[in-house]
Amino acid sequence: MGGIPYPLFWIDNNTQTNNLETLEDKFNNRTDIAVSDVFDYCMRFIHEMESEVLIKPYIYEENDSFFNEMPSEHKEFITKYNAYWQEEEQKRKVESASDNQPTQYEKKELDNPSLVLAKSIIEFINKSKKES
Repeated sequence: MGGIPYPLFWIDNNTQTNNLETLEDKFNNRTDIAVSDVFDYCMRFIHEMESEVLIKPYIYEENDSFFNEMPSEHKEFITKYNAYWQEEEQKRKVESASDNQPTQYEKKELDNPSLVLAKSIIEFINKSKKES
């Protein structure tokens, strides 16, 4: 995360009440925390530590209004990323046209889920712009 300190915590899904872990929690004065407190903490952390590598999480094409909002900075990043790779793709097509051999980029494109995802997100953004 670019040298930004980040919190470490976990969600304990232990359902047993009389085991060693429960006793250890008691020994270390660990108490249950409300889900809303965890949510508030995470949102505050993201807001205060805002950077290029830390954004509010979102789920692409999610119906839940809280999770479907892609931060505008991330849209810009994805747009620039996509533009760069489209330009690179055009360069490779020109290069490969001369010898009709698939380029290294074309071979890797199918194996690159990040590139496939980036293209899907850009298509989604463009579709959303047209619908607005």
